[in-house]
Amino acid sequence: MFLLLCLQTLLAQDVKKAFSHFEAEKYDLAASEFEQIINSIENETKAIDYSSYAFCLTYTAISCERNNQIEKAINYYLKAQSTYIKNPAWNIFMYSAVLKNLGQLYLGMGRYEEAESLMKEAIRIDKSSSGGNQTSYCIGLINLASIYQYMGQYEKAETFMKEAMPIAKEYFGENHPEFGRVLNNLAQLYKAMGRYEQAETLMKEAIRIHKVALGENHYDFASTLNNLGALYQDMGRYEQAELLMKEAIRMDKASLGENHPSYGRDLNNLASLYQMMSRHEQAEPLMKEAMQIDKEYLGENHPSYGIRLNNLAQLYQAM
Repeated sequence: MFLLLCLQTLLAQDVKKAFSHFEAEKYDLAASEFEQIINSIENETKAIDYSSYAFCLTYTAISCERNNQIEKAINYYLKAQSTYIKNPAWNIFMYSAVLKNLGQLYLGMGRYEEAESLMKEAIRIDKSSSGGNQTSYCIGLINLASIYQYMGQYEKAETFMKEAMPIAKEYFGENHPEFGRVLNNLAQLYKAMGRYEQAETLMKEAIRIHKVALGENHYDFASTLNNLGALYQDMGRYEQAELLMKEAIRMDKASLGENHPSYGRDLNNLASLYQMMSRHEQAEPLMKEAMQIDKEYLGENHPSYGIRLNNLAQLYQAM
């Protein structure tokens, strides 16, 4: 018993240190510290504190994800999931977060059915434990809607987004940036459905919220400008689209830097607009720069890098 108490005391100190790295956004250090704690716990087979073990697995996964170590993150999320399944009552909301985060990674990889299954389970957990009135439940609804949007099941996506809207509005308030993100997500869905006027109204409101709440130099504000530019492109309003996309590029370059994938996305969007306008010579260097950013930041095996290669190939065909 004495040895167990000593181990728990040492682990608590180590966890606090690792978590301080996480809060400081030093994700490589956080992941390394958490992995050492996990190894210590696994070596003490007679005295495993599964609650601490699950916590460390979860934050190792999040740290790896934020450090762009996707495969490693997935492995830790899966280990955390299997640990929580044994006794989800340890931290029901942490278990739900693991399911959501893993589902979002699968969504990004095109593994839609697996993502859907995980998100549905997370929603079930949140609804049964919180009455459907907490942010975790709302986030689950929004994430599930995104999955259905990618799957082309727009009616299902709209149903879940509309269920999430009043929850987000009540919990965050209608001028909160999180509510602005919900509006933007619904606008993106309407854009995909060809309901451009509804999408434009929602995007403009999201822009207003983010401008007031976050300021004009925040990357979320830049993202909403970029989204409105993409909408105007679909509507054939090319000059307006170009102005908004250029402004988003300027903002993301200043706030995120020239090597961030969001900046690369901005470049690619403007390049796609130029391609549509038959301004191929202006599109080419933007696409090449976007492709190089994704290659260095995400790696050659990431789906986004493959999309950039395909976009450049299509441009060369058009030229």
